[in-house]
Amino acid sequence: MYKTFTFTLSGAVAGFAGGLFVTQFGFVSPALIGVPLSTEVLIWTALGGREVLLAAFLGALIVRSVESVLSEALGYYWLLALGVLFVASVVIFPRGLLGRLLALPLPRRMAGRTEPPR
Repeated sequence: MYKTFTFTLSGAVAGFAGGLFVTQFGFVSPALIGVPLSTEVLIWTALGGREVLLAAFLGALIVRSVESVLSEALGYYWLLALGVLFVASVVIFPRGLLGRLLALPLPRRMAGRTEPPR
């Protein structure tokens, strides 16, 4: 039941996001929503933190800000610099830049478990 509810909710959110996208740009095409955008979303999530939704959102804001600064400063090499920063941050901060900072502690009933429930 939880999986069905979660799947339905994620579909509703995705539909709402698509509606907002069409409203913003007035056009939608499969070419716009392809590998580059998917890769960009993965970078946002990996940099911000995948454990907390707010961290992933802030990661998107950080990456967009860094993109604009790098594109002005480095010209055509800004993508290379962004890739190097991405790889370095994933190696140094595996939970994301904000993942550990914004993570909530586990509830007491789950804190002592070493193996998953059966």
